[in-house]
Amino acid sequence: MPKHRGGVPTIACNDRNSINTLPNQARAVAVNFCQRYQSIVSENDMTIDRFNQITEIINGNENLQDSIYDLLLNSQKQENE
Repeated sequence: MPKHRGGVPTIACNDRNSINTLPNQARAVAVNFCQRYQSIVSENDMTIDRFNQITEIINGNENLQDSIYDLLLNSQKQENE
């Protein structure tokens, strides 16, 4: 079973075992996440290491998290108008 942080399994998109051990519904969510993750990396000409580095920076900075959250909310509001 994958390691858990706060009850959420750690998913490694390049490790089939971390996905295959999940229940079916969770597996579908993980596969969708990994596909979107790979698209984001590809569409933005990033390496996976760079994407992970950015993710770590965001996870370690609550102010940055809040700013990104606000940007996402504003983006959704504009899409719905």
